[in-house]
Amino acid sequence: MSSTVVYTGTFDPITLGHVDIITRASTHFEHVIVGMGINQLKQPLLSEAQRLALVCDVVKDLKNVKVMTFSGLAVDFAKQQGANLIIRGFRTASDIDYELQMATMNRTMSPEIETILIPSDSKFAFISSHLVREIARNGGDLSPFVPKSVIKVLNEQGFER
Repeated sequence: MSSTVVYTGTFDPITLGHVDIITRASTHFEHVIVGMGINQLKQPLLSEAQRLALVCDVVKDLKNVKVMTFSGLAVDFAKQQGANLIIRGFRTASDIDYELQMATMNRTMSPEIETILIPSDSKFAFISSHLVREIARNGGDLSPFVPKSVIKVLNEQGFER
């Protein structure tokens, strides 16, 4: 049984849904490693340093959660961290389809790595980083979707009202 799990994502930006999954995982596992993926093909709204600082800020009170950056495959990151479990959150049926495909690919590459899907809390099921970025770009109110620290950084960059 694994006492260490990884939860990976781009977190551009981190949402209340992400925070909920991390918090819930932290109550069930001894160590949760949040892996912030660096993908050179994506054009993030926030810089790597901003995203890392924000993720660290929102989990600072969770003593068994550690935040790291990585590039490459999540399954390789999990192995490097000594974890044999990857946690993924899902909101909708389309998320499940995507996550099952990814879990199967990961398991094919590394049979010792298992993926656990955690359903989103219903109050966060409609939140996605993609939609948050759109709201930010158009000056909308982000307070129902992201931590206050994210709003502060986006305001400093000229996003949000």
